[in-house]
Amino acid sequence: MFRSGLLFFVIGVFFSYLSLGDNGKMGDEFSLMFRHTEVIKGTVTGVSATNTKKSRDRIYAYRFQFKTNGKSYHGISYGVYNNDEKNVKIMYVQNEPEISKIAGMHTTETGPEGLLVLIFPICGLFVMLDGVRKRMSYNA
Repeated sequence: MFRSGLLFFVIGVFFSYLSLGDNGKMGDEFSLMFRHTEVIKGTVTGVSATNTKKSRDRIYAYRFQFKTNGKSYHGISYGVYNNDEKNVKIMYVQNEPEISKIAGMHTTETGPEGLLVLIFPICGLFVMLDGVRKRMSYNA
C-alpha cells in the first residue's frame, strides 16, 4: 500500500509541476480574492497569446500599467478573450499595489482552478500514510 501511494504521490507531483509550472503568482490570486482591494483605471500595454487553453479558448497574457500614490506599477493578467480595449480596471491589494490584476482576469494562466491537479499527490500522500499506519500496527 505504501509503495502504490508513493508512486501515486511522485507521479502526481510530476504532473502537477508540469501543469502548474512555476506558479508563484497563485498567492497573489488568493490575496486579491480575500483581502481588501482597490479598483483604479489602468492601461493595457501589450497582449500576447500563451500556450494554454481553457476549454477551446486560447489564454492571452495582458501586460498593463497603472499609477497610484504617484508611483507607476506594471503587471500581467491572463484571460480567455483578446480584447482590444486599452483602458481597463485594475484591482490591487490596498497598501500593496504590486499585487494587482485586470478586473475579471487572473494572475496566473490557469487561475485557482488549476490547483485541482494537486488532488493526485494529496491522495497519494494519504495512501502512503495509511500504509505506514497499517505497517506500524501490524509490527506492534
